[in-house]
Amino acid sequence: MQALVPFVILIVIMYVVLILPQRRKEKKTQQMRSALKVGDQICTIGGMVGKVTKITDERIVIAVGADKTKMEYMKWAVANVITESNVKETKETKPAEEEPAKKALPKKLGKAKEEAEAAVAETADKAVDAAAETVENAAEAVESAAENAADAAVDAAADAVEKITE
Repeated sequence: MQALVPFVILIVIMYVVLILPQRRKEKKTQQMRSALKVGDQICTIGGMVGKVTKITDERIVIAVGADKTKMEYMKWAVANVITESNVKETKETKPAEEEPAKKALPKKLGKAKEEAEAAVAETADKAVDAAAETVENAAEAVESAAENAADAAVDAAADAVEKITE
């Protein structure tokens, strides 16, 4: 019996430290999801932010972006409800000096994008051709230098043989 007492105490401590807080957190999250109503601004577990437009038992529909695109999610995918107090807290915790927001790119770049891609491809092809030509020229130069060095070595050897035989 005395050997089991520390084991039982360890299990009780693990339950109190790990399991109870997790259950409380799950209960609070479940209450938040069941209290959703049309018009709430939410953030999903994937980071998508939008306004609730329709709620069913297991699903919600949110409107996202400037064009109010409607997206359907399961209720369990809601991470939190964005309230005014949440927004104020995040603004207060951000540093005072922030970079100005960058302008979004146009939705359709169309013909200009295609022309730019074609120009880049053409330039890349020219660069590859120039590099191949340079490599060929270098190989020819090395081959020529090797032949000249071999000829010079043969001539020097012949001269050395002549001097030795004299």
